Formats: sequence, structure tokens, C-alpha cells
Amino acid sequence: MSLTGIHRAQARTALHEAVISGDADLTRKILDKNSSLTRDQDKEGWTPLHYASYFNLLPIVEMLLEDDNKSAAYIGDNYGKTPLHLAILNGNSHLKVVEKIMSVCPDCCDLTDNRGRNVLHFAVESGSFKGMRLITEKPSLANLINQKDEKGNTPVHLVAALA
Repeated sequence: MSLTGIHRAQARTALHEAVISGDADLTRKILDKNSSLTRDQDKEGWTPLHYASYFNLLPIVEMLLEDDNKSAAYIGDNYGKTPLHLAILNGNSHLKVVEKIMSVCPDCCDLTDNRGRNVLHFAVESGSFKGMRLITEKPSLANLINQKDEKGNTPVHLVAALA
């Protein structure tokens, strides 16, 4: 299958492809021409920021969160997972990306996926104690500790289940 075929089948934009390839220069050129592409979703519901977060591409994450592009941090995929959820799910190796998204868009920490899980639920799920600490040390995020998912589990319940 040609690259064009893959591109169409996945409904990805040129920005998606530049991010997936890790090409910061091309990402910058595309953003300079059409920054609204940051909000475009592929078949899975992923924006370019989802890919940058998943692949731990901090310089590209920073580019994608510039100016009026911040709204991409609030877009959930087909399962409701935001770029922040994907980054924290990947554990300690992605904490710089987590910190960047949280610093630019702090209220995206309150967003939940289709199962009602917030970023702290995902930190517990990933087993990232550094991620859990990063989140729980912020007084403004204290409410996440007691937030229940669709099964009634708080992040604390998930920690207890791990023990």
C-alpha cells in the first residue's frame, strides 16, 4: 500500500504524518501554514498531539501547544483518552511531556475517558509512582484522588488493588 493509501485510510493530515515521523522542522513548517490542523483527528480520534505525547516528542509537544493550539490538549480520542492520558500511561519516561501539558493546560487534568478515569487513574494504571506524585503534589488537583470512575473506583481504590 502506498503512503497516500495509508494516509487516506487513517484519515491523517500532513501534520499527523510529520509528527509521527518525529520531524520537528516539517512540523513547524506545517504549523506556520495552517495551525488549525492541530485539532484534526484521524480514524482513531488521535490528533497530532496524541501522537507527539505517545511517542514522547517533547519539542513537538511544545510546538503543538503554542498560541491558540492549546485546545488540542482537551480532545479525547475514540475512547475519550486525551494526549495527557496517553503520556501518563507510558509511565516515567514520558513525565516531561506530562509536565508540559499540565503546565500549559492545567484544567485538562480534570478530563476523563469513556470509563470515567482521570489522569490520576491512568498514573496508577501505569504504575508510575513519580507520575502519581507529580499529580498529587499539586493542591489544585487534590480533587482527583476521590473522583470515581464508572465502576465506582477512585485512584486510591486502584492503588489498593495493586497491593
